[in-house]
Amino acid sequence: MVIIVDNLVEDVDNTIMMDDHSGHRVNIPVLMITNDDGVKILDYMTAKPDFNIMASIEFIRPNLTHQVNYEYWMSSLDYRSYDFIYNFIDIHMSLEKEVTFTPHYALWYCVAC
Repeated sequence: MVIIVDNLVEDVDNTIMMDDHSGHRVNIPVLMITNDDGVKILDYMTAKPDFNIMASIEFIRPNLTHQVNYEYWMSSLDYRSYDFIYNFIDIHMSLEKEVTFTPHYALWYCVAC
């Protein structure tokens, strides 16, 4: 597992981490934590370099109904995402009464472009 510590003091709850697909064969869980939490862990590691740190991560399911809500985040330049949506539409339509699908598009303004 990789833990990324935000180098800025900010709320990371709404941070979107994007995949550039260059490591499509690598499957490593990644978690981003706040600067404050990261500093605490790094300070502890510095103070006690011979100790191991054990972490437990819990994924909370806030929706306890039978309705499944899922979101799909994609870049406007990610052509694989367009392929996924095109190929997934039939599956989604067969589950239409049991799922809610929300696509999101991450767009960036590029001055140099």
